[in-house]
Amino acid sequence: MNIPSLIIVTYKNSPFLPECIDSLQGCKYPIHLCINPDKDCPYDAGAFYYAQKHGINTFIVLHDSMIIKDQTLFDIAFAIEGNVSISKQFLMCLGKFELDKMPPLPPMPITKRGAVSFEGGYMRNIIPTQTLCPDFVDRQVYIEKFGKKRMVLENQYLIKYKTTWTSDMIKERS
Repeated sequence: MNIPSLIIVTYKNSPFLPECIDSLQGCKYPIHLCINPDKDCPYDAGAFYYAQKHGINTFIVLHDSMIIKDQTLFDIAFAIEGNVSISKQFLMCLGKFELDKMPPLPPMPITKRGAVSFEGGYMRNIIPTQTLCPDFVDRQVYIEKFGKKRMVLENQYLIKYKTTWTSDMIKERS
């Protein structure tokens, strides 16, 4: 039986994760942590391979750098049949997905540039049944958090602290 679940993409010792987990207190859906390795890292795309490996067909991809303000977002997304974009065109791989209604996954990316290509290529082949937050896009709002400049995306449901928003900012893990 498939239980709709949340998959949070994170990495070892992420300073963001405690705040994200705190914002999910009382969540009625199972929460899975997709902990990316230090090397050969798939980044956000890792959530799809995690779901496939663990037999999770229906899931919402979240990032550790998100704070959930209103969990009804999950109820809304899970109530809609098919793949649902939470951001414009699955920006940041953010959405509710049903693996059995998606094209076969390509080979798993193992670099940040590969993960960006996954988002810009594979994710664009998924036609959303609906887009819940088309205005959840990059903006010119920034703060310093954990010692780095972060772009802030925010709506009534969530806050996202984005670390990379241009190709010049891509840094591979060594």
